[in-house]
Amino acid sequence: MTVVDHQAPGDGITTTDAITTPDSVTTTTDGITTPDGIPSADGIPSADSVTSADSAGTAEVVASGATAVGVALLEASASDQAGAIPAPGASGEAARRRRDLTGPVLLTMSLGLLLVAYCVQRGRGGEDQVTTESLYWVALSIIFLPPTVRLLHPRTGGRELIILSLALPLALQVSRTVLYPTRFVFHDELVHESVLNHIAQYRHLFTPNPLLPVTPYYPGLEVATDGVRALTGLPAHTAAAVVLVLARVVLSGSFILIVRRLTGSTRAGCLASLVYVCNPQFVFFNGQFSYQTIALPLAVLALYLVLSRTGAETGTGTGTRTADRLRPLILPLAALSAVAFSHHLTSMLLVAALWGWLGMTLILGGRGRRDGSVFALTVVAGIGTLIVIGASLRPGNTLGSYLLGIYRGSAGDVAKLTEGQQTHELFHDSGGIVTPRWQQYVSFGSIVVVMAALVPAAIKARVWVRRRAALAVVLSLTALLYPVIPAGHLTAATSEVGDRASGFAFLGVGFVVAWLLVDPPRWASTSRWASASRWASASRWASAPRWASAPRWASMSRWASASRLLVSTAAFLVAFVGGEIIGAGPVWLRVPGPYLVSADPRSVDAANLAAAHWLADHVPPGSPIYADRVSGLLASAIGHQYTVRHVGSGIDASPVLLGTTFTAVDRQLIRHAGLAYVVVDRRDATDLPHVGVYIESGELGGESRQAPVPISALDKFATVNGARRVYDNGSIVIYDVRALRAS
Repeated sequence: MTVVDHQAPGDGITTTDAITTPDSVTTTTDGITTPDGIPSADGIPSADSVTSADSAGTAEVVASGATAVGVALLEASASDQAGAIPAPGASGEAARRRRDLTGPVLLTMSLGLLLVAYCVQRGRGGEDQVTTESLYWVALSIIFLPPTVRLLHPRTGGRELIILSLALPLALQVSRTVLYPTRFVFHDELVHESVLNHIAQYRHLFTPNPLLPVTPYYPGLEVATDGVRALTGLPAHTAAAVVLVLARVVLSGSFILIVRRLTGSTRAGCLASLVYVCNPQFVFFNGQFSYQTIALPLAVLALYLVLSRTGAETGTGTGTRTADRLRPLILPLAALSAVAFSHHLTSMLLVAALWGWLGMTLILGGRGRRDGSVFALTVVAGIGTLIVIGASLRPGNTLGSYLLGIYRGSAGDVAKLTEGQQTHELFHDSGGIVTPRWQQYVSFGSIVVVMAALVPAAIKARVWVRRRAALAVVLSLTALLYPVIPAGHLTAATSEVGDRASGFAFLGVGFVVAWLLVDPPRWASTSRWASASRWASASRWASAPRWASAPRWASMSRWASASRLLVSTAAFLVAFVGGEIIGAGPVWLRVPGPYLVSADPRSVDAANLAAAHWLADHVPPGSPIYADRVSGLLASAIGHQYTVRHVGSGIDASPVLLGTTFTAVDRQLIRHAGLAYVVVDRRDATDLPHVGVYIESGELGGESRQAPVPISALDKFATVNGARRVYDNGSIVIYDVRALRAS
């Protein structure tokens, strides 16, 4: 795969990337009381209070970042247009006549979005799921292919490159919203919707969230969303969609500008963005309403701000006085603080990257470069470390136990794997649904394609050591993390860790592969292929017959160029589709369809939505309830109740739902957890849970379950004295168990 860059690569650009920042069926439940310990709006510590102005200010920071990146990209586009270098062999007139196909490409991408909407309609209508899901991948391919062809084409202009490299990730983000345009349905989205609702309801931060206790302490995404909602009056889901689109602009734009500044090539930056789109988490996980979705773009923005505002990598110092050297660090530190406020792991990795950048700068040497970057990197990395540590040590933050749990689960599964015990069956979910064979082949093909490009790209990246470009070296080393992604799928616990690593590893993969494409090895360069044209035009062919004239033989060069473009495009398509299949999870996660047991979005239907709304209308907010995985998420996010979970309370109350009979242990669990209501989904008895659990990890019978939970377990409360049925819609039954906890 080779692409000729018509811009001369350089060590860095110091004048065109400067950014500017703007100025700143039921019965009623009368007499229900709210249990002790549930947050109320009274007596809230003033230090944690949040006003509409606070939320709006946070949202404005995100919007300002997107605006600043857009301004820098426009300046880069104008610079490229003014100083464009024509293709080899092309006359000046031919270069001026170079076609801009931005409009037709965007129109074709919009047709792909329409096909996604059609797939959604088919899925909700209960049509054949295999066909619907296959059409979905066709739709994504229609969105992906046209801009890819233009980005790979050697004569595409700088303006078109930038527009399409931003349009592609934005269109893919919109495709994600088209799937569920009115509400949150995925597990992590519902967890963060609960945090968002707490901010809106109580007007302060850090309200406990039993679904995932660590999330309230990193509320950057929710604060920004609440700000957009306050500024615009939009519903929460729509406001979230706006924030996620802005995050896409910040991520892609900042990455393009970083690569452009390091390589001196806009094409390299745009191709790096194209490669990044192929990472397994780009469309699904990193497109959902979750804290990493906003933290990762802000982290890349912080790196760009350090690079562009401090003279790092270019040796252009910012002054001799301390004040002059500190002033440019205000924006990078603000971006870093926003990351620390949004996601724990991303902020830790950002600080580690800054320290690595500093260390590599010192190792590589070069006085001019060190004068311009060592001071800035030391200050930003040092202050950033203090900010991250301070956020993690905030009273009540459960980050330590949360990360320890992930480590223990991953280490345990790896240990089982080394002992020959399989903990994860590839391409199968816990309910027995198998990924189609063609998708398995494409998934493996994507790994092969990425590795085939990564090996020569990593070898070629040694040039950055000679050029003493510290950040480029750090990015190149980051690319070597790629094997962690496919290797992580060997066990159940590490598969999620590996997938989430892709958002970070592909920053390095995108950089080194893009550099390989714009500056290919000599054996793959266009000049070698173009020699056929020079050979055919030699004077010794001047007397040859007409059929052997130079123009006919010269077409070989055009044929070779078209062939390389076709092969490159096909490789990118395989990498994209296969990567997203790997990162998307089981087939039922991708498009809407009929109800499935414990299958996250496929378990959200009219029955449990109605039950959640009933809780919101008839039960005081914050009442402790117990329910299965999806009903519990909805009870918290929509019903505004306190869903008891082991991860948040330390109490495993799963026997209350999954035990076949009601025992004294169940009564004790209800009392100990302070449960007021139990929500039962009788459909759980119809199938095994597709995510592996009915409620949460460690539940009763979870590890050895071979058959669905018996219906007798779900109906036992109907015969328990003191348990009163207060809601029943045929599928969901809600029992008032306050009398049991009082006895």
